[in-house]
Amino acid sequence: MSRSVNTVADLWREWKFGISGSPSIESLEAQYGVQWRRSDKERKYFSRRKIIIDEIEKIMRDLNVAPEIAIAKVEEVMQQTGKKSLDGLSKVLISRRRLPSQ
Repeated sequence: MSRSVNTVADLWREWKFGISGSPSIESLEAQYGVQWRRSDKERKYFSRRKIIIDEIEKIMRDLNVAPEIAIAKVEEVMQQTGKKSLDGLSKVLISRRRLPSQ
């Protein structure tokens, strides 16, 4: 996974299509499962990014919208919370999951 990806849209692009000639993360997962993520550092990095991907996919399902709309909604969360990194965004999304439903 590229360390230069720093927007939600670029993360989605890397996940679905690959960037800079690399295969998509989705295809690596399908082909190799967890085997391609060998180090603890890489596994942790993957899991933080996967939280954002899961949120995009959840919005797509729940609202029946295209990826671009879901990406924009996740980017809104990033702006509203003042987070400037994908890591910060993933932490916000995790904390929102832990809140009890009202």
